[in-house]
Amino acid sequence: MTELEAAAAPHSPGIRPRSFLDDLIGSLWRPFAHSSVVVRALIALIVSLVPLVGWLFLSGYSLRFVRECLGRGTSLLPRWRHFGDLALDGLRQLVVTIAFSALGCLGGLVGLVVLLAASLVTGTSFLEWGRLVAAGVILAPALLVMLALVPLATMRLAAEGLAGAFDFVAHWRCLVGHPRIVGSLLLFTGIVTGTPFVLALLSGTGGFPGEYSLPGGQPEFPTPSEFLLPSGSGLLLQPLTIWGMLAVSSATGLAGRWMGIRLAPGARAE
Repeated sequence: MTELEAAAAPHSPGIRPRSFLDDLIGSLWRPFAHSSVVVRALIALIVSLVPLVGWLFLSGYSLRFVRECLGRGTSLLPRWRHFGDLALDGLRQLVVTIAFSALGCLGGLVGLVVLLAASLVTGTSFLEWGRLVAAGVILAPALLVMLALVPLATMRLAAEGLAGAFDFVAHWRCLVGHPRIVGSLLLFTGIVTGTPFVLALLSGTGGFPGEYSLPGGQPEFPTPSEFLLPSGSGLLLQPLTIWGMLAVSSATGLAGRWMGIRLAPGARAE
């Protein structure tokens, strides 16, 4: 094990036994613990500032990081190289994200159908129950599908390719066989990735919908490029967003390793 790998090792065997909680909490800081890999994190931040193309490469880099954690069991940020492979990995991740986003929309549609059915039974409009209740019933299934299945699909995508990402039988086995790991990862992902957005909404920083409005007071949503390239004080939250993205990649890869997912013979860690 090299010095860098030792610094990113998820546990210290001579001190106490390893646990998934160690890996989960360690994902917040171990990828950035060594001075030599801080440059790699800074490159990720710079790449994220390039609209569209930058996020394609960053998605590929995150998938490579998941593969690194699955293959080596360490949280060491991989090197920035083989950019053609990064772009292909980014495209694969985009396909998986779009597909499971569509499943999330179907989950939201199920919630809407439930609300409409309840309205017909009770004879009242579901809006009378409160917008927050209505939105919760509609969004809850969508969020559960996204938060629970996307990490599992990403693990399989990194280990086995696109075929593994859509292996729903394997996903179900992970959900049933390792509910604590999946639940902990779900909670971790929601908190870490949601923090920048909550801070942005609370502070009204640039690049987020709360800042945009028309003269009549109606909200005006930003363009996709404005979302991907925040401006003003919203730019200050970009490092937090990238940190969260890489921390979740580390946690996802290590969670997959805990659940017994291993790289396919054709796949390799960097």
